[in-house]
Amino acid sequence: MPDGDAGEVDITSGLDYYQPGSIFTQANGGGGCGSVMCAMIGRSFTLNGLIDVSGGFCGGGGCMEADAGAAASLGAASEVSADSAQAAGMVILNAQQITAAGKLHATGTATGGLAGIVPYGASIKTDGASGENLPAGERAAQV
Repeated sequence: MPDGDAGEVDITSGLDYYQPGSIFTQANGGGGCGSVMCAMIGRSFTLNGLIDVSGGFCGGGGCMEADAGAAASLGAASEVSADSAQAAGMVILNAQQITAAGKLHATGTATGGLAGIVPYGASIKTDGASGENLPAGERAAQV
């Protein structure tokens, strides 16, 4: 979808949910607004594909949220994009155990674009060449 609102995808499962493929709900055109993908899972959420909720210059990227009772797992081949030309969107994972071997990004791509915020108390570790490791309790304005 080039311009306009990209829409919403809602997923619910009482126990486990496995997403092997991709979900594309982006609107990357000049007037495109990011979309919403929300998964409410009783026990385990597993992603091995691409989820793209990115937007253009509408005002922000979209939101990908996965709430799982026990575990949220993103495989090595997975990628979640909440990028936008202006203010980046959000990638939210809530579970007792979170494993993210894939790529998660919420980047403001245009000059002066805003990136994501790491919540206080969160711990982020990356093994990437240009990545930055942030210990628990350290607040970062942009990652």
